[in-house]
Parts: sequence; C-alpha cells; structure tokens
Amino acid sequence: MPTWGFSLFVVWLYALIFREPLPKLSSRPAAVTLMGVHILFLCAATWQRNQLYLNPIEMWEDVYIKYPDTYRNNYNLGNLYLEDSKFEKASELLLNAVRISPSSSEARNNLGVALMGRKEYDKAYQSFHEALGIKQNLAEAYYNLGRLHYLQKKYGEAEESFRQCLSLNPDYFTVHYELARLYHDLKNYKAALLELQQTLTYVPGNQAIMRKIEEVKKASADTYHLR
Repeated sequence: MPTWGFSLFVVWLYALIFREPLPKLSSRPAAVTLMGVHILFLCAATWQRNQLYLNPIEMWEDVYIKYPDTYRNNYNLGNLYLEDSKFEKASELLLNAVRISPSSSEARNNLGVALMGRKEYDKAYQSFHEALGIKQNLAEAYYNLGRLHYLQKKYGEAEESFRQCLSLNPDYFTVHYELARLYHDLKNYKAALLELQQTLTYVPGNQAIMRKIEEVKKASADTYHLR
C-alpha cells in the first residue's frame, strides 16, 4: 500500500511537470531523470517481490512479519514449515492459529502432526481428538491417529483408525500403504499384499510399491520354508 501511495504521488507530480508536448521533454532533464529513477524503483520493487514468490516460505514469512495476528498467515506459514519438517516452528504457528480460531479442525489436526513430529505423542493425540470433536468426519485426523498409534506400536488402535479413515474416504489410497506396513510388521503377509495391490491400483507402476510387494512376497516365502 505505501508503494501505491508513492506511485500516485509521482503520477500527480508528472501531471504538473509534463504539460509540454513530448518533443520538448528534453528541455527538462530533471523531470526525465525523475521518471527514470521512478521506473528503476518500480523495477527493483517488482524484482524483490518476485524473488519472495520463488520461495513460498520466504513469501509467507514476509507477510507474517507485517501481519502476525491473522489466522491465515499463522496457518499457511505453519503448514509450510510442517511440509519442510520444521516441526518446532510449525507447532508454534499452528498453535497460534488454533488460539485465533478455536473452531478450526484443520489447524488442530495439523498441529497434531507437528507435535507428532516432535515426538510429543500425548499432545498430538489430544490435538487429533479435539479436531474430531469439531468435525467428526475429518478423515485426515483418523489417518493421523492411525500413524500415531502405529509409531507407538499400538497396532489394534492403528488399524481401527485407518479403517475409520477409509470408511469416510474410500479413495484415501495412502491408508492402504500404511495398513500394508502394519500387517507386514504383524507378519500377516497375505493381508499386507492385498493392501499393497490395492494401493497399486491408484498409482499403477509405482516402483517403490512394487519393490515393497516383492519384499513382502519374499518374507512370506521365507516364513513358509521355515515351517
């Protein structure tokens, strides 16, 4: 906004100075110099802003410095830190977002993910349940609860949470992969293969999943030969 005000002022100044036809502008070198400086200023400001847009985190950090008390700025910057695995910064900003907008189930859910990344499992569990208390059909929260239980080797609770997620969103294909990992750990190789094959229907030809399938098949064969 200050740049807009400055630009409007300069336009008004030009209107006062440039009253002569364009061919006579050369007789007013000061005015031409002012125009050149103004153009250079606007180019520099545009370049600086474009540099920020090349990096979303830097862009939102710039916005956050100017407006630190809005839900949107805390939530968006917190999520970017979360994607970058900067869990401490993410949890701080997402907690701010929750305080500003206590009814945001998404902010509470993502706060839980950040806390889980910090291995603060009890707080993460509470945050996921608070999110579900606000929005009972939030599939993402059930998915994250499943991941949390899995990390704590609570396989029964993890499976239940993953199944609840799928009941709300049957196309949440990453849940099938998480279930495959769970069944693999439990040495239930048949169930693990079924989940991996289900995952592969969503991402045909995915090399990582195909390698996992071969790994499970080998583990299953080795177990069979040991009997």
